[in-house]
Amino acid sequence: MTPEFIPQTAFVSPASDGERSEDAVLFVHGFTEGPEQFRPMAAWVNALGLDAVALSLPGHGGTADDFARSGRRAWEECVFGETDRLLTLYRRIVVAGHSMGGLLAVRAALRRADGVAGVVCIGCPLHV
Repeated sequence: MTPEFIPQTAFVSPASDGERSEDAVLFVHGFTEGPEQFRPMAAWVNALGLDAVALSLPGHGGTADDFARSGRRAWEECVFGETDRLLTLYRRIVVAGHSMGGLLAVRAALRRADGVAGVVCIGCPLHV
């Protein structure tokens, strides 16, 4: 019996009902992972008064064919695009990444040092 595949999708978890906070945390998952791993951390961030955003990288959360058609450039474009978008909505953001997502978080912060207030790397590899 094949286990049921349940795709993971990006989510936004606001700190309060109705109003956006001034700052947010962007969560970036790792290789073959997904945004659901950040639900407990999003709740913690919300309790601190920050909005939480977890994205789903291209090719992740879908089929093996979807994954095979994605790659580093698509993942970077996704993180960079979401960083740019969030910086139009929030005063500043923190980018938090797990594993490969940590590397993408560092790259996003270097690219947008004007609005990225911090980087959190969880289990980040030293290089690819």
